[in-house]
Amino acid sequence: MNVEQNTERDLAKQYLLNTKEHVFLTGRAGSGKTTLLQEVINDTDKNTVVVAPTGVAAINAGGVTIHSFFQLPPSNFLPVDTSFMGEGYTTRSLLKQHLKVSEDKRRLIQELEMLVIDEISMVRADLLDAIDFTLRYIRGSTQPFGEVQVVMVGDLYQLPPVVNDAEWSAFKDYYKTPYFFDSLVWKQTKMIPLELKKVYRQKDQDFLNVLNNIRDGKPRPEDLELLNTRYNPTEENTSDAILLTTHNRKADRVNQRELDAIKNPKLVFEAKVQGKFNEWTYPAAEKMILKKGAKVMFIRNDREARYYNGKLAEVVSYDTDLEKLKIKFQDDQTTCWVEKVSWENIKYGTDDSGGIAQEVTGSFTQFPLRLAWAVTVHKSQGLTLEMVQLDLESSFAAGQTYVALSRCTTLKGLIMTSRIKAQHVIIDQRIRRFYEGFPETEAIAKNLPVAEKAYALYRIQRRFKLFSLLINLQKWKKYVDKSGFSEKKEYTDVIDEIHTVLFKLKDTSLEFQRHLQNWSAQSMTDDKMLDHLLDRSDKAIVYFANTLFDGMVKPLHQHISDNQHKAKVKKYLSLAVKLYDEIWRKIEQLYSLSLFDQKICSAEKNHLKTDLPDWKSARIQTTKKKGATYDITLEFFREGMTLPAIAEKRGLAVGTIETHMTKWLKAGKIKLTELISEERIKQLVAAKNQVAAYEGFNDLLGKMNMDCSYSELRWIVWYTEEKGVGV
Repeated sequence: MNVEQNTERDLAKQYLLNTKEHVFLTGRAGSGKTTLLQEVINDTDKNTVVVAPTGVAAINAGGVTIHSFFQLPPSNFLPVDTSFMGEGYTTRSLLKQHLKVSEDKRRLIQELEMLVIDEISMVRADLLDAIDFTLRYIRGSTQPFGEVQVVMVGDLYQLPPVVNDAEWSAFKDYYKTPYFFDSLVWKQTKMIPLELKKVYRQKDQDFLNVLNNIRDGKPRPEDLELLNTRYNPTEENTSDAILLTTHNRKADRVNQRELDAIKNPKLVFEAKVQGKFNEWTYPAAEKMILKKGAKVMFIRNDREARYYNGKLAEVVSYDTDLEKLKIKFQDDQTTCWVEKVSWENIKYGTDDSGGIAQEVTGSFTQFPLRLAWAVTVHKSQGLTLEMVQLDLESSFAAGQTYVALSRCTTLKGLIMTSRIKAQHVIIDQRIRRFYEGFPETEAIAKNLPVAEKAYALYRIQRRFKLFSLLINLQKWKKYVDKSGFSEKKEYTDVIDEIHTVLFKLKDTSLEFQRHLQNWSAQSMTDDKMLDHLLDRSDKAIVYFANTLFDGMVKPLHQHISDNQHKAKVKKYLSLAVKLYDEIWRKIEQLYSLSLFDQKICSAEKNHLKTDLPDWKSARIQTTKKKGATYDITLEFFREGMTLPAIAEKRGLAVGTIETHMTKWLKAGKIKLTELISEERIKQLVAAKNQVAAYEGFNDLLGKMNMDCSYSELRWIVWYTEEKGVGV
């Protein structure tokens, strides 16, 4: 496909890759929506999940169904908090009870950055609201879609949502129409509509104009007259064209009749199904019956570009030993050997770094073919055909005529087995009004630089999140509690030490992210505030990297090195190594943080993973004494060493050593006067007692009229409040 000089396509790609705006990506048949979507998924570094309303659509899009990903019950959703008196309906309160998601699924949804919903035209308003509610609930957010960027892909002029009379009687009090654009969340969401207008399937401008008028529900008499010049009922069984009809039974009848007419023996091919793959999502026949001379159509693209979805061919022969079919292409009469291919059923999960990964849970292997004398209009969705027979006499659904006509590349390749009339062009006027409300492309393009800047600033905030570290530490700690390691002080002490450092840094991270959010909002219009944000981020990168290295990397490296040769600790150490690797990954992310391709950190990278010896080959040589980590610190302190000297000797952060001393202070092993002079204690107590009320140490530190460390503050609070001593 030639995609050069396509303003709408380029604009859509920039919005999808470089902003966090919600996008409705639409376009006429053959405009390249699927191709663009695959490009974006391949190019983006966002944590992305692709979902679709049906199993077949999900398999074709390389994703999963909406219901399986969000674990939604197979019922209709009503956007109310109370229960609904009727079977087959779920409300917000009932959905909360149903959403018992696993830890991994919760982590997956919390790390989600971009959700792609393919075939959005088939998604009803209630289902979109159910997606919104689930994302908000699991992510603990009040924002639409839980602040996940949502990309909706599809053409409303093609496949409509399905709702029966009984369902609509329950929905009509909440929704104006069943279409997704009348959902409650849509009204709360700023959605960027991007329509791909350049069509690649048809080159004949006159034919393309006719298709556009049919799509818009405004066929002119001359349009119908032009189409009906292709009326020729005597050629219904032409060997060069595929019949598109409105009903499955006719397509099946024609295919079976034509196959039976061939006198050659049957070739029967059984599909190979492995793992989990639901029958109703099989992309091809489980038992495929062909014959030499059978007319077939490819139903997927070839990685080697030998064939594409919709290409017509004829079966020539079969190699039993190689399990290959020889086919002859209809267009150029060339031949090709075709092998079976596999479709994968995937499941989304998270990797050790907190990113989203795909896991293949099943596969379906079969020849990528179907009999092609006839196919339904519905199953022709997405196909590009050079010669088409159309039987639209029984057209019954909105958009059906447009879908059928737009499969054909040229007017000359079209054969009408029945005359097309104005009543065959069915369109829902609500769709037309929806599309007519789109802003001009120029206005959307004008907003792009602002959206790109907002997203770049947002990514800075995300880099200071420590969620993946907390998850890995939690898994390690959980294993220790379950496996009996919790009774071994040498293991629990190092976990407690790292836990203390990480949770203290988490508080700092949350506070800094709040500042970044405020600064980012102001930076959109104030360059001085942008400079301030970059300066503070520069300093924060160094602080976070140093804290992670001194407080977590060093003790973890030492601990892993000391225990690598012990028996029955393989699982324990593997979890420790995962945490260790994730800390390094976070350090690298911080150092590489940039804004508009400019690195933020001005300082040289002080910490390199290669600077530390590999524990698999050599242990770290230190002056480490035997015993629990808190005890060792106390022993060094009793020997007269200062806290900074102990930190340097042990390869730990000063803050970590101060945490150890806090424990001994509260245990009565040392006195506060051994840590701070009496004069300093009096000054700190006086400053603290001047603060009438405060919320947390950060608030107290800001209200005290003197400089002090967090450890000093913690000690003074314990001294004056918990111990009940004052001046």
